[in-house]
Amino acid sequence: MGLILLIAMIVQADGDVLTEARALWLKGSDDEALELLEKEDATSPPVAVLRSACHEARGRSKEALDALAVALAPHPSDPDLVTARARLVRQSGRAEEALSLLEPILKEHTDHLGARWEQSEALIELGKDEEVLPQLEWFIDFYNDRQPTKAEDLVLIARGAAEYARRTRAADEFEFILNTLLADARAADADHWPTDALAGAILLEKYNKAEAIPLLQKALAANPSSVELLVLLGVSSMRDFDFPNGFNFAKQALEVNPNSVTAHCLKADLLILDERVDD
Repeated sequence: MGLILLIAMIVQADGDVLTEARALWLKGSDDEALELLEKEDATSPPVAVLRSACHEARGRSKEALDALAVALAPHPSDPDLVTARARLVRQSGRAEEALSLLEPILKEHTDHLGARWEQSEALIELGKDEEVLPQLEWFIDFYNDRQPTKAEDLVLIARGAAEYARRTRAADEFEFILNTLLADARAADADHWPTDALAGAILLEKYNKAEAIPLLQKALAANPSSVELLVLLGVSSMRDFDFPNGFNFAKQALEVNPNSVTAHCLKADLLILDERVDD
């Protein structure tokens, strides 16, 4: 869930306007957040990352990159700006370039959780399994050494730990991820909906629909424009051969972001299963 990375980077935004804009973005009111940010300094890294995130949520990749470029000119080494750019570059199919962008950032900011996760994502996409495993294990070591308490940090660590558990077939670790890492994140901030989103996604992955769906629905109530949540719920409907609901979730996701690859894949899978291959 890509949104988790952006939330972790934007959490430290200072100032009343930024705080309000971040709250609007978190509940899916992206264009309202952009309006609020119009009079803010576009070269400020937190402003640029948030503006970029609002555009990205709506599938406007060029505008998202442009927002970052304005701030990168005076702040070329800012870790949040570079990480956000690397994310967009990777999503455009240039994972190697993303790794090149992140390398100097991680030399200077070794504990930057966002950059660490983005590096892992790029390595996964490139199929560099031997290289990605120690990067994922880093999240577990970081948690054990630092014992972070912020919900945003715990959710990102849980994401890394979950991927490590999948790759090492350590199924028992998911109990710790769900009942310790994400439970602590929920205790730290009960309104932080990405906690429930990740927990629901993991439970759905484990075919525990009874517990997963209420968590995903709760998260969607907090952000009705989350493409990732809409797609997850659509996938669950598809698994139950509930095609009308599946198509409805896909439609909602594509209305938010017409360029969402995952939403288009969901719609294509539904059409195939519904024997509508000509569509």
